[in-house]
Amino acid sequence: MRIAELSLIAFGPFEDEVLRFGEEPGLDLVYGPNEAGKSTALRAITGLFYGIPERTPDAHRHPTARLRIGARLSCASGELEVVRRKGRKGTLFDGGGVAIDEARLERMLAGVSQSMFLSMFGVDHVVRRTERATQRRLARVIAESRESSDIGHALMIPISRRAVK
Repeated sequence: MRIAELSLIAFGPFEDEVLRFGEEPGLDLVYGPNEAGKSTALRAITGLFYGIPERTPDAHRHPTARLRIGARLSCASGELEVVRRKGRKGTLFDGGGVAIDEARLERMLAGVSQSMFLSMFGVDHVVRRTERATQRRLARVIAESRESSDIGHALMIPISRRAVK
């Protein structure tokens, strides 16, 4: 599955902000200075996929009941526009505001649990704990993987064993 667009309709400090991701297969990296919204975007994607937690730090600008996250998702079986609202039941809608079954989104997630998603795709916590030199090495690994189009392979090769160009 691929996220084509992430819409922060009313989430955290954002209102009607849209992040557009590349249409080509590959890795999209969200980066920016401190307090730019990177962690908020990660929480938004997680909330979109798995539901906004009952206790969320992202209801400081918007009332809890008005929190909304949207996205345009695509996979081999097609495209899906979704909007997630904060709540306990019936929180997922299509782009037209019609309630949709969670199973449609779950099929696109292909069995990826929330904990797996965060550990595999949410590297926010990893990067925050690393020193600057490690961050530069991670950036180099990502750049090298773009050339080989295999980030999994590039990340699994220990940095000390990889040839430096």
